[in-house]
Amino acid sequence: MAKLTIVYGVIFIVMGLYGYFGISNESITALIPTFFGIPMLVLGWLGLNENEKQTFEDVSKLIHIRKENSALRYGDFLTLQADENVYAYLRSDMNERILTVINKNPNQQKLEFNLPAIYNVSKSKDLVSGKEFDVKNNKLLISVDGTKYLIMAIK
Repeated sequence: MAKLTIVYGVIFIVMGLYGYFGISNESITALIPTFFGIPMLVLGWLGLNENEKQTFEDVSKLIHIRKENSALRYGDFLTLQADENVYAYLRSDMNERILTVINKNPNQQKLEFNLPAIYNVSKSKDLVSGKEFDVKNNKLLISVDGTKYLIMAIK
């Protein structure tokens, strides 16, 4: 029910803003749907359970990371590992290199990746947690918790 309330709240807010700005009917009465939509949106948000709120925060982080890193939008794609437990790929453009590792297994995975020597990599940093990893001889050693992911900037 909370999700439906949020959806209707957003619809009312958009209707009110469209009526006020979109049709050039700059009358305060055009905003009446917005006045109903804002409390619906807030109350719907308060009605979400912790799992739903955590999912929303995770998706927001991922959208922000994609927006801030051009390699994730425009970069070349290189698959480093693809099997039943792990999927790892590297996206790179002229400005940066981003390594994404997805652990599909419920158990922790210890992984070693051989990165292309042309990148001359010395460090990598997880963009979600901020944790840093050392790279030696173009080999990256990491461990990924069960059913988790890492999105790392390679430098």
